[in-house]
Amino acid sequence: MSSDYRQRGETLVKVFKELDEKLAEEMYKAMRKDVLKRNALHFIADSPEQEVFSEEQLTLADAIAERLVYDGEYDWTISEWNNILNHLDEITTADMEPDVILT
Repeated sequence: MSSDYRQRGETLVKVFKELDEKLAEEMYKAMRKDVLKRNALHFIADSPEQEVFSEEQLTLADAIAERLVYDGEYDWTISEWNNILNHLDEITTADMEPDVILT
């Protein structure tokens, strides 16, 4: 089965090479975003077995992937997992409102 996926991947690479360079780049980014979004869901999930995600979880994972792929915030000096975790921390803490307002 693994060789079948590899063969399909190699076929897609050939197709990519025939595309306009800009279109190929956008297709790559869209696929990369999808992979990062799925990986981000592993951190956002309530449990490792979770397969169905809330709208909030999906939105958060999408925002992380969007930042990493389209906003140029991917740090190539650290792992993909650390990039996801860093943005998860940034997004969730930046968007949190305090439970108690001190006056």
